[in-house]
Amino acid sequence: MVKLGIYGTVYNSADTIRTTIEDLKKKLKYDFVISVCDNFSKDGTFEILKEYDFIDAFQRKSTRGLGRQYALENLIKNHPDVDYIFYIDFDVIFPDYLNELIDGIIKIYKENEIIGFGGFASLSTYKKILIKVRWRDMNVTEDFMYSVDIIHKGFNLYFLGLPISFNQERPKRERKYAKGLKYINRLFKIYFKDYALHKLLATWIKFNSIRDSERILHTHLKDILIPPELYLDKNLLFLIIPYHPGYLKKMIKKLSLYYDYVYIYIIKRKNKVKYYLIIYYDYKTIEKYLMNFLRYVNKTFDPNKVIKINLK
Repeated sequence: MVKLGIYGTVYNSADTIRTTIEDLKKKLKYDFVISVCDNFSKDGTFEILKEYDFIDAFQRKSTRGLGRQYALENLIKNHPDVDYIFYIDFDVIFPDYLNELIDGIIKIYKENEIIGFGGFASLSTYKKILIKVRWRDMNVTEDFMYSVDIIHKGFNLYFLGLPISFNQERPKRERKYAKGLKYINRLFKIYFKDYALHKLLATWIKFNSIRDSERILHTHLKDILIPPELYLDKNLLFLIIPYHPGYLKKMIKKLSLYYDYVYIYIIKRKNKVKYYLIIYYDYKTIEKYLMNFLRYVNKTFDPNKVIKINLK
């Protein structure tokens, strides 16, 4: 029987962590264990984790990136009987088709692949990753840089073109880490070290390009897997990609193999001259995920700006 290893990191997440764990218990039918690194939470988070016998929780001073690294190392060391591994955040809710999604990923999985549902990969692939790639000492965009480093080291990374989680409401997320001058100092470190030095400079150096870092990542992806390829309902199509004419053309060509038409919604990124494209097939199916994403990035939805693209 397949056993899943799940890892993650937390800090002061008592307001969301129980909901995430209980939701996972309800929807995931596989045998699983969770390795969690807690950054010495002060709100009872660690005590909640210790209530569950399937959670291997420990405390260690860490950033979000290093916390995931420590949790991954702990998982592989203490639970070598798992077959596949992925990470989660502890402020999300999972879709009702979570189990079917994992079924679909396992059906098509090949060694040295990393699938964009929490970096889903086999135990043997993760052992290779541990030798070549580490989660960076970062508090934002750590998952972006992990993806960049994985690709740069020769692994095949796939993203998923469907909803994989739903963010719980959590205003002022960064405020849980620091207050006052410490909060200002934290923001400075985030935007200078994590964003400027890592996400921009490191990405440019690795791929010898000064193009937009999001565009670089998507250009070097192996592929984006869409619902029919994972044996899921085609109505679940939900893609968010950086706008670039060549990349859009490539995605349209792929989508035309499975869909007669799609809808495209364009939103501006934080950099006002750059855009994201949201691509979907059935609005009712993905509506709550779309609205959740737009709230998360402080955007609103204008149905008059939706464009229908016929693919046949």
